[in-house]
Amino acid sequence: MAAIVVGGVTRGAFKSTLLPASFTLSSSLRANCIFGPIKTSASKPAVTASGTKKADLIFGEIQSQIKNKNITVDVKANSESNIITTVTVDEIATLGLTTILSFAVPDQRSGKVELQYLHDYAGVNAGIGLTANPVVNLSAAFGTKALAVGADVSLDTATGNLTKYNAGLRFTHEDLIASLTLFATLSGLKM
Repeated sequence: MAAIVVGGVTRGAFKSTLLPASFTLSSSLRANCIFGPIKTSASKPAVTASGTKKADLIFGEIQSQIKNKNITVDVKANSESNIITTVTVDEIATLGLTTILSFAVPDQRSGKVELQYLHDYAGVNAGIGLTANPVVNLSAAFGTKALAVGADVSLDTATGNLTKYNAGLRFTHEDLIASLTLFATLSGLKM
């Protein structure tokens, strides 16, 4: 199944000629691989190609997504010669735990690994860059409908300095919503 969407027309060199300013081509594929049938989501196509024309330049992107059980692989290639890949593994060891590996080619400093844990009353995210001196990110939020608290910290392992440390508190009642947020140097207070 394929669909073409054309939008935003512009006039060409001749006034009677209309040229599309952008387009999208989507296709849903059913295929087999060595691990068994590849299943794609009905709401997300397996392959999408899009392009936009600005002045004399054309910018394009091809995106593909493959799902097999709890593993999802997304690959994007754009007109700037970048290939961005994200591999997501859901519930790898326990319910609610997700592992994400992302990287871009040819950018050697773009690799990153993340672990995310989501629960009814808690969410924790830890990420580290895949470089010689990575930045380590840790964020967490805990709470209920009435009260929630969260924090976000980043550590630059090259210098040993905290590059970001934020915290927040939220209180919700029937007719009141109040929040308190502290930013980086604890000098910013927002209510």
